[in-house]
Amino acid sequence: HILRATEELGKNFDSYIAHLFEASNNVIKRNTSVCYFDCTNFYFEKEEENEDIIDEVTGEVIKGLLKYGVSKEHRPNPIIQMGLFMDADGIPLSMCLNPGNNNESLCAVPAEEKLIKMTKNSDLIYCSDSGLGYSSIRRSNSVQGRGFIVTQSIKKLKDSLKESVFNDYDYKLMSNSKSVSVETLKTFDKDEKSIVLIHDGVRPFINEDVISSCIKTVKEKRSAITVVPATETIITSEDGKISTITDRSKCCLARAPQCFYLDDILDAHHKAIKDGNLNMIDSASLMKFYGHELYTVQGNADNIKITTPTDFYTFKALYEVRENQQIFGL
Repeated sequence: HILRATEELGKNFDSYIAHLFEASNNVIKRNTSVCYFDCTNFYFEKEEENEDIIDEVTGEVIKGLLKYGVSKEHRPNPIIQMGLFMDADGIPLSMCLNPGNNNESLCAVPAEEKLIKMTKNSDLIYCSDSGLGYSSIRRSNSVQGRGFIVTQSIKKLKDSLKESVFNDYDYKLMSNSKSVSVETLKTFDKDEKSIVLIHDGVRPFINEDVISSCIKTVKEKRSAITVVPATETIITSEDGKISTITDRSKCCLARAPQCFYLDDILDAHHKAIKDGNLNMIDSASLMKFYGHELYTVQGNADNIKITTPTDFYTFKALYEVRENQQIFGL
């Protein structure tokens, strides 16, 4: 029964996958604004490849899946090729299986067509590096009115194509389609000062709003230190004796990112190296020491710093809450 069921599943594979995609939208909104595709291969511990079968009635050649091909693991076993599409959140959308000796280009186009049919959206732009930038894929998208962007090393181009790339003709800005020269592009945004956001890698819950607020504040005030309100009493003590108790309403805890114009923070570091001040606890302390005015940006309280086992378990609980909220649409 199981084997017969798998045969039926195989016959109706695309329909089941499409139904699963539609039904999953009732659980979590699927984000197909950006979709990711790649090919890989996997092997079975078997030395013989599958034989091709010829249909006695139609004469059609049905290729076996398990074939000797170029293995990405450099194994000598016969392999099967798989192409997988994922949505912007990394959730699988569709897949295709092909004989292991097939070229990857033969997998991309059928998988793309399945995706378009499933999502009911043909308005897409195919973006790829040279690995999946085959002419057949570009041709398929071009013929059907879809765009494509394929990156390629200029050094490896023929001289005629290199000349075409650098002929300073018909370059346009993506923001407004305004014509622009290569010479202008060389100085594009050169006058705009770079902003650097210095962040702790052990604070994984940073969000887009905090980053945007930091950049905005730096442009307005030249600095942005992410903080959260103090929720406990702050004291200073010496030899076990409390000397001061600070008004909690005026206290914040400095976190990350800490953001500045790149020139300002580099200048402060150069001064610190010259003066031998190499023990500053963070960038905010360094910048304050060298006379810079610092301004705050409210951060998200759950962007905790993971440095102890207790921090890790707190992080794990917060992560599970976020996952559940996403799954159940809360």
